Amino acid sequence: GAQRIALGHHRRDQAETVLMNLLRGSGTEGLRGMAPVRDGLYIRPLIHIGRDEIISFLDRQGLAFVTDASNDDVKHLRNRIRHELLPLLREDYNPNLEQTLARTAAVLRAEDEYLREQVRFLLDGWGIAASPGEGVALEVEKLRSLPEALSRRIVKELLEGFADEEKGIFFPHVEAVMGLITSQRPAGRVHLPFALEARREYGRLLLYRAVPVETGDFQYPAFVPGEVFIPETGDLLAFTLVAACEHFPGGEPGYEGRRDSRQTTHEDGMICAFLDYDRIGAPLSVRNVRSGDRIRPLGMTGTRKVQRIFIDRKVTQPERRRLALLVAGDRVLWIPGVCMHDEVKITGGTKRILQVTYRRPAEKSC
Repeated sequence: GAQRIALGHHRRDQAETVLMNLLRGSGTEGLRGMAPVRDGLYIRPLIHIGRDEIISFLDRQGLAFVTDASNDDVKHLRNRIRHELLPLLREDYNPNLEQTLARTAAVLRAEDEYLREQVRFLLDGWGIAASPGEGVALEVEKLRSLPEALSRRIVKELLEGFADEEKGIFFPHVEAVMGLITSQRPAGRVHLPFALEARREYGRLLLYRAVPVETGDFQYPAFVPGEVFIPETGDLLAFTLVAACEHFPGGEPGYEGRRDSRQTTHEDGMICAFLDYDRIGAPLSVRNVRSGDRIRPLGMTGTRKVQRIFIDRKVTQPERRRLALLVAGDRVLWIPGVCMHDEVKITGGTKRILQVTYRRPAEKSC
């Protein structure tokens, strides 16, 4: 019939936790250390007591205790902090370091609790649940009007509400979403752990779990001029031939290019690419990725595996399967939003330019 689980963490454990989280770059949530009570189930009755006091009490009472041998293994960060960093800081900087760090944790814990209450108050007022389920839409201006610390915590709270695990949402993920909020660009998207996505659509910030698209192999011929509709994904590619003497988005006549991939992303999410049509060669087609696909990215002398590029650019697994690659024979010419083959770039000698636009059914514009 027990209602609680008591843990043996003491004051030195707390000091180690604060230092460890500080070294990892944690915010107040990490620097608050371990809570005396967590989830109404776990309690730490010794968290404010020093290890020496506990050992002294056990000796007076004639009680035995067990020492975990793994606590001496300095391969682990916590153990290095325990056996190397804490003794150094105590001896050379602050003999009461453990008490100081524990006190700091208590102060930050109280401030962190206040931030949590403010976040919950705002979300309740906006009618947003702590565990959003399918997704939420937030007004960008509302988030911008808040102190940055508060808007950041709102984003973190919502992302963690989607997550499958207690941990897995970290500072870079939150900052990526904050970048959508503060950006002057009205549209954008970031991919996050647990198949989460954050998307900016003008005045709205959308947070949701992406639904994986089960996409089999597809390949369709492409004609210039013309369009290719991909029924497996609903995507649409359009092909237009223009003379090099005409102005086109992203450059002037004979544009050598300084912008990566000679491609532009429009406010409505449409991606445009510009290729030297006379250097394409074999008949064009549109297909998804195949095992062994390689491409020579702009500026490189050798080829790279497309799968390796996907990993480097953090393209998710479902996205890799649904992306429509532009190919000529077996040669991959363009991966929308990712990279282009160096051999088809626009140069001073380009006479005809192939403009390719790539649209998705979910892209919206105002």
